[in-house]
Amino acid sequence: MPVVISLLNSFSGISAATSGIIYHNQFMLVGGILVGASGTILTVMMCKAMNRSIFNVLIGGFGGSSAAAGSKAGGDQTVKEVSLNDAAILLNYSKSVIFVPGYGLAVAQAQKGVQRDR
Repeated sequence: MPVVISLLNSFSGISAATSGIIYHNQFMLVGGILVGASGTILTVMMCKAMNRSIFNVLIGGFGGSSAAAGSKAGGDQTVKEVSLNDAAILLNYSKSVIFVPGYGLAVAQAQKGVQRDR
């Protein structure tokens, strides 16, 4: 989704540059070029970081099933709720634990707080 938003941002810059040409406004033209170029560069860099093409990012969500990836297991699945104490015991007895950082952890810059020295 952020790639699509970045691409839309570049399109808005291109349309602002086009409006600058139409209205003979140099400031609008230069501003649109800067926004369009930065949005395009960011979009390309994000696509390279994800090892996906721009076409795959835009069209990749269409035609697929909307079910979650975990539901492919088939059959009835049950959810087991654990308490805080049970989770602490499970983590204590485990040999290794992997925390997958998300956006909130990155924004809070808490990656080092999760890291454990070996």
